[in-house]
Amino acid sequence: MTQILTLSAREQARLIRERQISSRELIGAHLDRIAAVNPLLNAAVEVLAEPALRDAGRADSELASGNLRGPLHGVPFSIKDSIEQAGTRCTAGTLGRKNVPPSADDSTLVARLRRAGAIPIARTNLPDLLFAFESANLIYGQTNNPYDTTRTSGGSSGGEAALIAACGSPLGLGSDAAGSVRLPAAFCGIAGIKPTSGRLPRTGHFPPAGGWL
Repeated sequence: MTQILTLSAREQARLIRERQISSRELIGAHLDRIAAVNPLLNAAVEVLAEPALRDAGRADSELASGNLRGPLHGVPFSIKDSIEQAGTRCTAGTLGRKNVPPSADDSTLVARLRRAGAIPIARTNLPDLLFAFESANLIYGQTNNPYDTTRTSGGSSGGEAALIAACGSPLGLGSDAAGSVRLPAAFCGIAGIKPTSGRLPRTGHFPPAGGWL
């Protein structure tokens, strides 16, 4: 099972489609991995175990009925804590949003990944209001590099990079204005993509798009 966690999201999706593994088994394996590595990394600030396992059971039932939701059917993904997800708090790592009400709706990108069949498994750490090249804040503390916990995982999508590099998630959503996906990806030895500005909707992100951002 550990070897499966090293595979790409695309390969994990193929294994589910071919019935070599169930979505519930795959989600469970990722949850076990998060439980093992997160005490060292502090990458995931909220683990969505119960809803993820429930969604995985639904994905398995749908597949058994011949209903393939999309190319990522049953595969988990993680979400930076500046991107809104229905039913969870989007703090952006700042004390002023520590007790913000849970989001009513998914951001556009989260909704699109759900429609592709993917399942949210965790929300990940970042610096206060995203403005740092390391991921530490006064709510959740510091995220460490998975290869050397005395070093930083980068920022501002450092929780994402650390969790993915440690095989707690096969893919995730970050955000990047000045290197916030690319720098943590480089620090943690994984691939990160910053699309051309405007290529992906930024609705449901905090701080919101606009002005110099």
